[in-house]
Amino acid sequence: MWLLPVGFLFFALFHHGHFRGSDEVGLLQVTRSLHDGPTLAVPRIVHTGEGADGRFYSHFSVGQSVLALPFVAAGRVAASLLPEGAVRAMEGPDVRIRALRFGGSIDIFAAGFYAPVVGALLVAVFFLFQRRLGVTRSTALVCALLFGGTTFVACQSTFFLRHTSETLCLLTALYFLHAYKREGRRRDLALGAAVAALTFVVRLPAAVGGFAIAGYLIWCLYVRGGRRFDPQVLRGALVPVLVPLLVALAISAGGDLLKWGVPWNIHQLRTASSQATPLLVSLPAALVSPGMSVFVYSPLLLLAPWCVPVMWRLHRAETLAFAALALSFLVAFSSFTGWTGLWSSPGPRYQVVGVALFLLPLGLWLDAADGRASRRRRWIAVAGLGGMGLVLQLALMSVRWGSVIDEFGLKEFRPKFSFLFDPAFSPALLYLRLFFRGGHLDLWLWQLARGSEAAPPAPDAAAALLCVWVLLMLGSALGLLRALRRGGGGVRVGA
Repeated sequence: MWLLPVGFLFFALFHHGHFRGSDEVGLLQVTRSLHDGPTLAVPRIVHTGEGADGRFYSHFSVGQSVLALPFVAAGRVAASLLPEGAVRAMEGPDVRIRALRFGGSIDIFAAGFYAPVVGALLVAVFFLFQRRLGVTRSTALVCALLFGGTTFVACQSTFFLRHTSETLCLLTALYFLHAYKREGRRRDLALGAAVAALTFVVRLPAAVGGFAIAGYLIWCLYVRGGRRFDPQVLRGALVPVLVPLLVALAISAGGDLLKWGVPWNIHQLRTASSQATPLLVSLPAALVSPGMSVFVYSPLLLLAPWCVPVMWRLHRAETLAFAALALSFLVAFSSFTGWTGLWSSPGPRYQVVGVALFLLPLGLWLDAADGRASRRRRWIAVAGLGGMGLVLQLALMSVRWGSVIDEFGLKEFRPKFSFLFDPAFSPALLYLRLFFRGGHLDLWLWQLARGSEAAPPAPDAAAALLCVWVLLMLGSALGLLRALRRGGGGVRVGA
């Protein structure tokens, strides 16, 4: 529970107050329509199509837009209660590119807190899953903090995109299914199935991971039946598994039937999701290219070749499930037309799931060290790679993405996206250059202090908010440490 405020406050410090990609605008527009309508119809912008009734609708699944409704509602309430000057300061300058509005709206400001909340939940589930796999309490806590602060998860926890949401859903589903395998509680089975089904509603293309989840579910049922398919166990699983799946399918099919006159998200499957990219190009980019590699944006993953074998010895079924799920995302999204994920955000945003899955064994590897010298070497490696990752994430979260694109002319490269294979033009390196050069910070608190065309400078207000943030972070960190001491740092849940 203490990880939640720590994670949220860390991510929220890098709140931008505006969007940086068209996907974010499209997702929020559905939230606005649902809040004000309620209707799914949206203005004619990118990622929309004409529906069966002549109005325009978003290509995206409705899940995240619905989940963001409380944030927009809270923003509207705050705007009605606060002075006009404070509201203008929160909204910031009105930033538009053609029909897309990226800033200057209380809805955008409020929706910006969705990603930090989901990121904090993801860090907490990561901690819980490590404990369930048998990692000691203190090691699991350190690994969870490293996961949230030094990997690409940190960057994505500042974007109103769906990758942290789908990763949270998938990781939580696996966590509850693992709990069901161990303890046999139908509640855990129902929760695992429900969260897995929610993934489908949050982001339809994430259904590529359904085979891995289904395979692990079948194994769990096999284990609960005494390593055979017990008819009684199978009958008991029908309702907890099928009901949430059928509800998710009904929501997805019904929403698309309402919009397009046919079930399923036809428009999204016909656009960026169409398979047209040679894997010989995209797979090396996702794995080893200087501009897009998951190892560049999450250096701790370089320890995976040593960590995964430890998990394989202790949890073979989970290791296979993790590998199958990560591989399904890697191969499926690498074949998409929009395989890079640019220009909505930097880095391999389609592979956030893999980052979480292949870092889960980190705690097991650290705990398995034999002798003081071995432990020291492993922690030194973790500290070094984690430090590199932290600096990179601070740059990714602090510097304006548009400045990186424009300053170095990334859209002018031919062939398109060829800069991803040029070490000198790796977005990660370019971010670091602008970060240490200064002058391109993209933080709402920084904008509040400096002022903008929407509101005059308010350095005192920015300093006061920063002080409140520091006090809240210190209180949360102290609560986390007290909870760690009360629980006993070296206690294992069991393998």
